[in-house]
Amino acid sequence: MTVDRYLAITSPIYHKTKVSERVVVVLNTLSWLVPAILRGALFIPLYYVHKRKTLTFVLHMLVVIFEAFPSLLILVAVVLIGIIARRQQLQHKKKSKEGSNIKVKTKPNSLRL
Repeated sequence: MTVDRYLAITSPIYHKTKVSERVVVVLNTLSWLVPAILRGALFIPLYYVHKRKTLTFVLHMLVVIFEAFPSLLILVAVVLIGIIARRQQLQHKKKSKEGSNIKVKTKPNSLRL
């Protein structure tokens, strides 16, 4: 979901033309299924073979891979989105300020009575 929102903000034209609703649904489904399958495929067999080592080493590794690293990626994406939004906001303010500084020239009234 974070990648989808990041692409929507940073590359809106690409996102609108290349990313359909179906792609978003598939990617969101995979984002839940892949970690669940990998965690089950890695953790469960190791737990039954090496219970103590699995709880100390593999469990910590899984926490880093599936919880800490994605959280860090989300944080980076949110910061980058904030920077882009701020830059666009400043550009919009600059354009509106330039538009208000343009003076409308009027023709002088040469026929004053």
